[in-house]
Amino acid sequence: DWFFGILLGFLAVVSVQGHFTFRPQSFTWIYFIWLLFFTDLACRRNKLFPAAFGVMGVMCLWANIHITTALGVAAVFFWSASKERVSLTAWLVFFAVLGTILTPYLGGEWLTFLSKTSHPITHSSINEFQPATVLQYATGFVLLALAMIGMFLFFHPRIIEPFRLVYGGVLLLGGLAVIKFLPSTAIFLLAVVASGWRQAKEEGKEFGNFSEAIRKFEELFRRKSLPPEGLGFILVCVIVVLVKQVTAEKLHLGIVPKEAVDFMVEKNIQPPVLHTFGYGGYMMRHFTDEKGYAKEKVVIDGRTNVTPHEIGEYLGEARSGKRGYKKIFDLFQPNSVLYFGESPLITLLLMSGDWCLVYQDKKSKLKHTVMIKRAEYDSRPDDFPDAECEVEERADSSENEEQKMPI
Repeated sequence: DWFFGILLGFLAVVSVQGHFTFRPQSFTWIYFIWLLFFTDLACRRNKLFPAAFGVMGVMCLWANIHITTALGVAAVFFWSASKERVSLTAWLVFFAVLGTILTPYLGGEWLTFLSKTSHPITHSSINEFQPATVLQYATGFVLLALAMIGMFLFFHPRIIEPFRLVYGGVLLLGGLAVIKFLPSTAIFLLAVVASGWRQAKEEGKEFGNFSEAIRKFEELFRRKSLPPEGLGFILVCVIVVLVKQVTAEKLHLGIVPKEAVDFMVEKNIQPPVLHTFGYGGYMMRHFTDEKGYAKEKVVIDGRTNVTPHEIGEYLGEARSGKRGYKKIFDLFQPNSVLYFGESPLITLLLMSGDWCLVYQDKKSKLKHTVMIKRAEYDSRPDDFPDAECEVEERADSSENEEQKMPI
């Protein structure tokens, strides 16, 4: 049923659009879909080749850009697992693993993957490693997929293969615990919906009013008043307009701290600059000369192999405003701080009395904030007329002190 398949594909694409900045994960989602396609093709034909070559090729591409190939290998197993397909499942998993070895490091990425399995816990302060809530965009599509799966099982309890439900449940728990895995969860669950719908069509089964609604919706598109060519032209025009809107703005100033950095240059605020690693790419560009050499140290993602583990921990403590936030200051010895305005680190620095807030872009999404040492502010206060050097005390603080009773 191509029509229902297109609807599910549309839902899958829309469900991950809020995560497109997580590159190269965006490519892994594409590979994930193709991996499910080739695995399902082998299962439907009950034939290993040529689908096995597709599985191996996709896993090879996946392994060369990201270390999460374990998700793909597990998907191959659980999608194909069945009493009637034991041999086929084993061979498909073999070709999937073989594809992950076809890399410059001959499968060494598996060792990297195993060493990074604790990242969702140790780096829980990072947005993509936080648990999912109903406020996350993809959560709604996961719930929609679960609702359809539940309805399918209500009408026909055996319409979906059990192992696919098991892996869908595993991905669901992973996606709810770590939002980074939510797109993969949505893709897999929608693929499960597609397989259940196809199985029902082949067996001549329906799902009550839901099947009737889909049929009427399809008839609406097949009317002569809504020719596919016209709808396709409108869709292409919409895509062109959206692409032009995206490419018209070279820098997303709500995310990239360009204006804050320009302020620092204008006011001659000297490095080193302590900043959140999300600003690392732009700061690296800012401090790089014409020959491509960085003049100053910048903070980059603490999960990479470039940054020592303990430094990544220090950065996480500062970002979360934990007790050890001063460790990165002792190590980095910054003259200024560039951070997002909602960080508890800003309040902690103001409360210390050693730092002053001299710039904050309240119109930007992240409220880019610049802070300098109190000593530098005292040496030239006229340059920073809107500076804030301490947290405003509550108006009733003195009254509360007088009313405190001894314990």
